[in-house]
Amino acid sequence: MSKLWFITVPASLLIVGAGIYVSRLQPPAISNAPNLLTEPRHPVTDEMVEDAESQRLKPAPDFELTNTHGEAVSLDSLLEHGPVILVTTKDECPCSIEAQPFFNELHNRFSDSATFVGVIDSDRDQALYYHKSLGFPFDLLADPEMNTLKAYSAPQSVYVYFIDQEKQIAKVWPGYNRAMLIELNEMLASHAGVESKPMELTMAPTEMSSGCFFFKEDKWVGSPDAS
Repeated sequence: MSKLWFITVPASLLIVGAGIYVSRLQPPAISNAPNLLTEPRHPVTDEMVEDAESQRLKPAPDFELTNTHGEAVSLDSLLEHGPVILVTTKDECPCSIEAQPFFNELHNRFSDSATFVGVIDSDRDQALYYHKSLGFPFDLLADPEMNTLKAYSAPQSVYVYFIDQEKQIAKVWPGYNRAMLIELNEMLASHAGVESKPMELTMAPTEMSSGCFFFKEDKWVGSPDAS
């Protein structure tokens, strides 16, 4: 009995210690900024709304990106299961972190009739970290060169695209707030042919808020010319 105790206890401590070490290496992605309930960190301007509206009914750009499992995912493959809701995510963006639970909830409500997908400006390893840390119930696609983000004219994170099965951009929201989430919820419910149910929106901003910028002064972050 004593021999077994000497074997199992150190082994258990080793496993726990390894778990603590790994968790310290990669802590959960959490927002380190003031909550958006006060005022948006990145307010949505009239110009942003106009630019988003100008994309309505335009063909949605094709893409093929890698998900966190290393699988290639294309827009065409996603549209086989219904309209696509594309959400842009920026690495280390507190706005993306705070917004994600709402899109998780909408996916869980309408996963039988629509497909959600995230696109992040990082490699697959960082996409996997965000996918696990934020509890993504849908694919998060790595776009380290930001070619897809550029094609969709997404200057910031938390841009949301409703792509219909005709492969057209039916709607673009240049950010999110309570009203936007209600509108998206109702659009998805209408498409699914069900009655929309209220969401818990206490933590959602009241004013329209976008996320952190992918580029500065018309130059994409990460490019040699970006400052």
